[in-house]
Amino acid sequence: MQGATINGYTLKYRLGEGGMAEVWYAENEIGKPAAVKILNEVLSRRPQIVERFHNEALVMVKLEHPNIRQVYGYGYFGERHSIIMEYLDGEDLEAILRSGRHFTDEELRRWWNQTVDALNYTHSMDIVH
Repeated sequence: MQGATINGYTLKYRLGEGGMAEVWYAENEIGKPAAVKILNEVLSRRPQIVERFHNEALVMVKLEHPNIRQVYGYGYFGERHSIIMEYLDGEDLEAILRSGRHFTDEELRRWWNQTVDALNYTHSMDIVH
């Protein structure tokens, strides 16, 4: 998939993969970065899963909160569906945890408060995560 283009964003390298999708780092022609979440091939053939994935994009595009990434668009890679969203540069949490780093109480409190703030916001928009 590397080098493929989805909605004007060229896939550069894979960031990760989960049970439903893989996520790629991509850039458009002027260098704007994005994370492209591509539904896996098997699930892309299941209409109920595709509908849920599409609804995820429709819900996310309405959200404007500093702790929730923005959605730029919805596209296709062949028969596979994708969500193009804001890229957040940073360290991989799994790698940080494997390195043995311990977090301060202040860091944990700040992240907790940011998470709760985002959840409160989504709930205020009648969205339950």
